[in-house]
Amino acid sequence: MISYYNNILVPIDFKEQSSIALTQSFNIARLFNLEITLLHVITEQNNSFFLNLFTPSQSDSIKKNYEIECKKRLEEIAEDASKKSGIIIKTLVVYGRVFERIVEIAEEIFAKFIVIGFSSDIQSPRKKYAIGVNTMRVIKQAKCPVFSIKGNKFHDGCRNIILPLDLTKQTKLKVNKAVELAKYYSATIKVVSALLTNDVEIVNHLKTQIQIVKNQIEEMSITCTTEIVMGVKGRDTLASIILNYAKEVEGDLIMIMTQQELDWLDLFLGSTAQSIITNSEIPVMTIIPQNER
Repeated sequence: MISYYNNILVPIDFKEQSSIALTQSFNIARLFNLEITLLHVITEQNNSFFLNLFTPSQSDSIKKNYEIECKKRLEEIAEDASKKSGIIIKTLVVYGRVFERIVEIAEEIFAKFIVIGFSSDIQSPRKKYAIGVNTMRVIKQAKCPVFSIKGNKFHDGCRNIILPLDLTKQTKLKVNKAVELAKYYSATIKVVSALLTNDVEIVNHLKTQIQIVKNQIEEMSITCTTEIVMGVKGRDTLASIILNYAKEVEGDLIMIMTQQELDWLDLFLGSTAQSIITNSEIPVMTIIPQNER
């Protein structure tokens, strides 16, 4: 039986990246004393043409056998992962559209987090920001924080949390979440702001605001560093500046939020948030304020 209110939801499609996401979820589960629910979604539309070649009874039998095989594979993954991690891991197989069912199940079990792996197949300039429709829609619609995992290199823990701030937008919830995670991980929060202008007034205002945030974080006994990174307009992007900074300081997690970052969820391909998620080799945690949906 699934334990409500005490779960991390990890969608599994039996590909390598979802397996990596599962492994990454172990630390989160341990830190927050959570169980893990593995979810596999069977999409009927992918098999509709094939099933139409058979009689209705034959099609039902094929579907049932496929469901049984999926449950078996998922249970094997759960059993192996539970032995390795010592965490209680449950399984669930459902039918429907992938992103819709992930979001629905997350709400039904009151998941604390969703940890989702994805592969970014960037073959052409037009796919520069492609992160996958299902991942994008889950991030857009989920009511809990979502960890998106693209890379396959990660540490056993979290030493440095990268906190990009656009201080003209709402940041309080993101700062609070960063502090919460930093306490669990005993991590350092590295506040960074990327700029493509050297306007003195803007820079000075940003320095003042970042110092305020730094003081607030340190008041909660969390180590915090701050940095404003200047880029060159036309050569750099805000996303590339943040990702380069995360790499230089050996970041383990990037946290993103704000109304500006919500705009990309409406398929604005050039947005900073989507580019960060697509190109980051470390996990990205996306937080969406409930009152801004």
